[in-house]
Amino acid sequence: MLSDASLTRLADELGSESRSLGIFLGLPKVKVDLCFANHPHDMEAAIIDIMTKWRNKTRDKGAEAQTYPLGRMVGRALIINNIKFPTRHQENRRGMEKDSCDLERVLKKLGFKVTTKLNLNSTEMKKAIRKFVETKDHSYSTCLLVSVMTHGSGPDAMGTDWQGVRLHQDIFTPIIRSSIDCPKIFIMQMCRGGELDFGRWRTDASRPGDGPEDEYSDSSVSDSEEMVDDEDLQVDWVEVEQSLQPTDSDSIILFACAEGRKALRHSLEGSVLIQNVVKVFDAHGQEEDIDTLFTRVRHEVANCNAYIDVDGSQCIVKQAAETRVFLRKKLFLQCQR
Repeated sequence: MLSDASLTRLADELGSESRSLGIFLGLPKVKVDLCFANHPHDMEAAIIDIMTKWRNKTRDKGAEAQTYPLGRMVGRALIINNIKFPTRHQENRRGMEKDSCDLERVLKKLGFKVTTKLNLNSTEMKKAIRKFVETKDHSYSTCLLVSVMTHGSGPDAMGTDWQGVRLHQDIFTPIIRSSIDCPKIFIMQMCRGGELDFGRWRTDASRPGDGPEDEYSDSSVSDSEEMVDDEDLQVDWVEVEQSLQPTDSDSIILFACAEGRKALRHSLEGSVLIQNVVKVFDAHGQEEDIDTLFTRVRHEVANCNAYIDVDGSQCIVKQAAETRVFLRKKLFLQCQR
C-alpha cells in the first residue's frame, strides 16, 4: 500500500502524464478533471489527489474481496425450541421459552425476519426446515440463520414425540447443500455427551475470591434455587458426527459445549449459550463479523460458573462452547444501506 510520502514522490515524477494515468488506472474522467479543478494552480496537489483516490479505491476493493457481499436484507432466521415432551413430562425443558424469545428479539433488532416454532415433533421439525429452505426467498439475503434447542439421543435431535431428527442428515445438510447461495449460520443449544466439565486451574487463572462472581454463578445447572445432585440435572443429549464434508463451505456452526459434554441451562435464567449469544449480538452484532461474535460468545460461556453438590461438596461446573467455521470470508450481519 502506497504511503502519503510515496504518493508525493510519484507525483513529482509523473508531471503532466498524471491525467492520462488516472484514467488508465480506472478513475472516471470526471473525477480526474475534478482533481485538477480543485487544484488549478498546484499540479502536484492535483496529482496527489488523483493517486489518493486510486489508492483508496484499491484498498476498498481489497477489503470487499475478503467480505461476503451484503444483500438487500440481513436474512431470514428459523428458531426451533422444543420445551414440552407430552410422553415424558419429566423431560420438559422448563423455562426455555426465555431463550427463543430473547434470541428472536435480538435477531429482529439486527434486521432478520424471524420464524419461531415451539414444540415440534420429529415430522414437524423436518417439515419446518424443508419449508424454510424451499419456500422462503433467500435470494436477497446476506445470510440465513437456524437455531435448534431440544433434547437428543445419540446422533439425533429429539422431536416432542421423542423421535429423532438426524443432526447432519436432516438439519445441516439440507440447508448447507441447498441451492441457497448466501452463507449459513447454525446455533445449536444441546448437549453433546453425558460428562460434566469440572474445569481445571491454569497459571493465569484467578482463584475463588479473586474477582466478582459471574452472573450465572447461582446454580445455573439447576432447575431450582437449590443445589441438586448430578442425576437430578436436566440435560440435552446429542452426539455429533466426527467431521463435516468439504462441500459444507460458507457455513458456521456454534455448539453449546464441547463434544462429550453436557450443556448448562437454568429454568429462570435460560441456557448459558443462548443468553450469551443474545448478550454479544446485542452489544456488537451490528459492527463485528460472525466469527468474531462467536469468539466473544465462547469467551463469555467459558467465564460462566455453575454449582452442583457432589458427595456433599459444592463443585463448580464449567462449559466450553465450540465453533466450526467453514466460511471463506468475513460475514457481517448487515444489509445494503
